[in-house]
Amino acid sequence: WHGSDIHTLPYISPYLKELTTSIIQNANANCFVSRDLMLKSNVLCQANNKYVLYNGVDRMKFHKFNNFEIKRFKKEYNIDNNVKNVAFLGNLFHIKNVLCLPSIFSIVQKKYPLQCHFIGSGSLKNDLERLCIEYKINYRFWGYQNSEKMPSIINCMDMIILPSYNEGLPLVSLEALACGVPMVASRVGGIAEAIGEENTVSLNRNFTENMANLIIEKLSKPQNVSVPECFSWETTSRTECNIIKKIMGL
Repeated sequence: WHGSDIHTLPYISPYLKELTTSIIQNANANCFVSRDLMLKSNVLCQANNKYVLYNGVDRMKFHKFNNFEIKRFKKEYNIDNNVKNVAFLGNLFHIKNVLCLPSIFSIVQKKYPLQCHFIGSGSLKNDLERLCIEYKINYRFWGYQNSEKMPSIINCMDMIILPSYNEGLPLVSLEALACGVPMVASRVGGIAEAIGEENTVSLNRNFTENMANLIIEKLSKPQNVSVPECFSWETTSRTECNIIKKIMGL
């Protein structure tokens, strides 16, 4: 189970809720991408066949580049090296809460000169651009980017921002950490399990101001980040193998 299949879709209709509950109850094992998602599933039904099975990240592909490589890619991508580069990576949809970003960045840019990068596409692009103009944000839309370019793009950023209303466990959080780039995000889903609760902000009436202040705080000094050991394909494969052995009585 990855996210919306637990925290959103079952509440769209009684049929989907009944179907999802039935699948959970009758499965030999239910594997969830985060502990938070597993706990949310308890609202649908309690069961003893639930496990957390974290995603891993491709360490060969996503890793910290050296300064020479970062300088080369910043030149190739025309990224200003004299400002703080912050990026949102993902779909420009309501669930990602992207329309709050211009107001957040307007607070941050009072402290630091910014270039704000939106890497992805979606139905809210025009509304987001209008707000960027309204708040006088130095922005850039990249549109959809091939996954092969993502490691170099992430390495060029000073910070990744994810203000989502809901998540399972976004893979971009692990990819950013693997590249040595800090992330600040909303405290939803399994994000805090990956990046640490201290790098997340609760979705409340002060979210915009609190998020901006946390970004300013994290940009003020170098951040040493890495992927927690539990988020590795080696650990995940061992866990999954043990689950299968248990099911088969081995």
